[in-house]
Amino acid sequence: MRAVLGPAGGNQYPGFSTDPLDAFRHLAHDLESYCDAFLGNSDSEFEATVRKAAAEARPPGVRRLP
Repeated sequence: MRAVLGPAGGNQYPGFSTDPLDAFRHLAHDLESYCDAFLGNSDSEFEATVRKAAAEARPPGVRRLP
């Protein structure tokens, strides 16, 4: 989602709720609203999103430190 929406986000998933089904509702909203490249557009558009996400990936945990 960061590659599609940027660091500010705007996505609803995971959301925080006492209703466990809300997580699925939020995920469905995000998939329908922001994941065209994943769900139905061309392979090249999806590949571009994957490349962008890989380029922006941050190493986890302690590996982030210089």
